[in-house]
Amino acid sequence: MDKIMVRIGKREVLVVLLLLGPFFLMLSSCQKKDSAAEVQGIFEGESIFVSSMVDGRVDCMKVQEGQILHKGDTIAQIDTLMMTYQLDYIKTQQETAQTAGVVSPSIQTEALQVQITALEKEVQRISRLVKEGVLPQSRLTQITTQLEAAKAQKAAAIQQVQKKNSGSLGGSESLDSQIAQVKEIMARSTIVAPTDGTILTTYVHEGELTGAGRPLLKMADLSTLQLRVYLSPEQLSRIKIGDKVKVYNDMGGKDDRAYEGTVSWISEKAEFTPKNIQTSSMRSTLIYAAKVLVPNDGYLKIGQYGKAILPPLNDSQRESK
Repeated sequence: MDKIMVRIGKREVLVVLLLLGPFFLMLSSCQKKDSAAEVQGIFEGESIFVSSMVDGRVDCMKVQEGQILHKGDTIAQIDTLMMTYQLDYIKTQQETAQTAGVVSPSIQTEALQVQITALEKEVQRISRLVKEGVLPQSRLTQITTQLEAAKAQKAAAIQQVQKKNSGSLGGSESLDSQIAQVKEIMARSTIVAPTDGTILTTYVHEGELTGAGRPLLKMADLSTLQLRVYLSPEQLSRIKIGDKVKVYNDMGGKDDRAYEGTVSWISEKAEFTPKNIQTSSMRSTLIYAAKVLVPNDGYLKIGQYGKAILPPLNDSQRESK
């Protein structure tokens, strides 16, 4: 009887296992599906090119690759000798125009003023004589006409001198504008760092010729790097901008370092997986690019591989699926 019970017990266990097997497999699949997901990517930096704004020879290159710069630090000095000569020439022209071009109206009309003064005295004298009946009225009219003519001649002379002076001053103002332009070019000949960062690559050396718009170097702020990862539609529902995720740099396994990153950007458009990231299971899958900001402790490098650990689905996300 005991042997029969044992046999029956084994059969029951076998039946139970056969019945519950699919349930355990489904449960295991759900747990695996809802577990934390790992996505791989490459660390990037926001690099900028610093270019020359003027043509000329690089007189001095004060930086080298790997050097840390702060905003406003001098990077290079472009030759300004020709600009200095041009500035001196324009200033000489301006001084000549200011000393020779401007004329005093009183000097130009001095003779006319002497004539007007004499005629005014003559008008007063003849007026007395006309009142006394010594001279006729026509004589007074004649002298008065001469006085008015002299005054009109003086006014015309003053207007002409003022017009001439205005042209001279206008030329001086034009030279002021040229001086300001040359000074601005000379100021731009000193190349400074537009922001804080580390020099990644230099493209010119001291003594070489450069031109406006030609890059002198490339620099980037390495204090914070971006891990660019790619998310499948299922993984996209796990995170949003501003979420914190665990990030690891790829140092070959046991030497991987852990960081806390912040999701800063998620693409609104799907794309095919890039060749340098794709796996055999994702080659034909449309994915979404995302960026994770990671504070750099000095061990993270641009171009280095890394991975981010996405959090598992929560209850509401799991139910929506």
